Amino acid sequence: MTGGVANTDYQLSFAPGVTTVPRRGEATIVSGNLKYKIYFIQSPIFAVSNIYYDAVAGHLTFGIGDPSMETYQGVYFKFGSLTGIAPTPDNYSTSTVTYPPSGGSTTSSPDWGSIPYTNTGDLVHNSTSIAQGKGDICKYLTSQGWAPPGNWRMPTNDELVFMLNSGGSWVNGTNTSGNNAGTNSIASGWRNPGDINYPYGYFLPASGYRYASSTGPLDNVGTFGYYFSSSPNVTLGYYLGFNSIAVFTGYGASRSNGMAVRCIAE
Repeated sequence: MTGGVANTDYQLSFAPGVTTVPRRGEATIVSGNLKYKIYFIQSPIFAVSNIYYDAVAGHLTFGIGDPSMETYQGVYFKFGSLTGIAPTPDNYSTSTVTYPPSGGSTTSSPDWGSIPYTNTGDLVHNSTSIAQGKGDICKYLTSQGWAPPGNWRMPTNDELVFMLNSGGSWVNGTNTSGNNAGTNSIASGWRNPGDINYPYGYFLPASGYRYASSTGPLDNVGTFGYYFSSSPNVTLGYYLGFNSIAVFTGYGASRSNGMAVRCIAE
């Protein structure tokens, strides 16, 4: 853009899109003999918190912009499921709290094997899959008006790999006892304060997971983080994993495991 009027605001628009390789550019502003150069970077933008249950609003949601939410343990989802599963108690039963796609919560829950999820093929999100309780939970929350402003979706495996590989390290913190809503604090996890590839910074709590068995037992809370992507891995689902000594990317897990979900902006 050239020309312009003094003391006037102008907006520069750049092509949208999410990329796992940060896109960099620059804009130069000239005023008389003065020249200003502005550098910018486009990286994936993730939500601040895992998906949790807002008891006041009566639906699942997640946080943006509020760092106090970053340590929320969150609720769990099978691969491609629209049903949230409480991270308490240790063993799942039909009286464990679940969060159906219709909103609200229930203790009249299906047995573990009957919770809908995408058990074969790609993760599909359309009217047919939604009617079956399956799809992209982040897109679903957006369509229901339950997500923060913007268009949100589950991250791909490549995007989760980028997020973890962009930097950061394990941190130890004080973890509080779990609650049904997943709003308890898991302050041990993976932190990136922000770097050249991901200037926003992030924190991923070590939320643990529910293991795929008839009782969906809770495991590794506070010591291991597991996050489902939207990418299938043959009969499995790609996930991001980490603990205090290692990170795990490019691996698949049983789709009937219950894991935390961190949404990404379109």
